[in-house]
Amino acid sequence: MICGEETCFLREQWHGFVERPVLELGRTPPKLEVLPSPYRFIIGPIVKYVLEIESQNPDRQIAVLIPELVERRWYYHFLHNQRAAVLKGLLYFKGSHRIVVANVPWYVHPESKEAEIEIRLLQK
Repeated sequence: MICGEETCFLREQWHGFVERPVLELGRTPPKLEVLPSPYRFIIGPIVKYVLEIESQNPDRQIAVLIPELVERRWYYHFLHNQRAAVLKGLLYFKGSHRIVVANVPWYVHPESKEAEIEIRLLQK
């Protein structure tokens, strides 16, 4: 299990905002998978993982949610890398009709400690 500062924060947030409410409804919560990624190469491990899940579950659709940082100024968008667009394109190209990709806007307010961690997670 990987547990850096950002990963531990993410697991805590996942438990509080996803697992607990879903369990209170008597449902099975989605599983959080944290993939190791040496040298900040994140796209390859994610694509590989999604394609493995797709091949292991031939009778199911696979949903991939891709967070995209929403900047306060439109021109800040150009300062950040475009990993979300690359990831989405690769999943469309290498996957099948069973992989559904959804972009999720991620609004961050830079006043809080959590926001600093969220920004670092998205920029890696």
